[in-house]
Amino acid sequence: MGKPIYHSETDKIRQYVMPYIANRKLVLDFGCGGDKIVPEAVGIDMRALPGVDHVMGSDDEVYKWGEDLYGKVDVIYSSHFLEHLMFPWELMGKWRQMLKPDGLMILYLPDDNLYDNKNNPEHLHAWTANDFADGFRTSFKSQMQILSCIEDNGYDRYSFCLMARNL
Repeated sequence: MGKPIYHSETDKIRQYVMPYIANRKLVLDFGCGGDKIVPEAVGIDMRALPGVDHVMGSDDEVYKWGEDLYGKVDVIYSSHFLEHLMFPWELMGKWRQMLKPDGLMILYLPDDNLYDNKNNPEHLHAWTANDFADGFRTSFKSQMQILSCIEDNGYDRYSFCLMARNL
């Protein structure tokens, strides 16, 4: 049997997160590229690709987008996006405000123990799963509950997935 072929970073984690996304109405996919987590998700990216519903021209636009959605979103999914932004913790704070109570934030990021971020000049941040989870707990204290934080490693896999519920 040959090695798996992944079409995107999202393709690698889709099976794991789908049970949590099923039956959720409003799903935002930040950094969707050409492969949204589910076809009906609202795709947000900084590049105009097929499937991208909202193209952001700058980091500033990303931070401001969606303020009219506060308290209305069921799931915010983001794959390999936050490490490219100057102020990711500020953005995650805005995302939390967009979530309904019990809404989910699902973040898929390269793990610095598994991926050499230093060789990617587009990456402004590098985290391990444990460091990111610790930072998340510190940033969101009693506002969000981490449901899981797993390493996703193996052939062509070098990431972690943190899933948290809005309280």
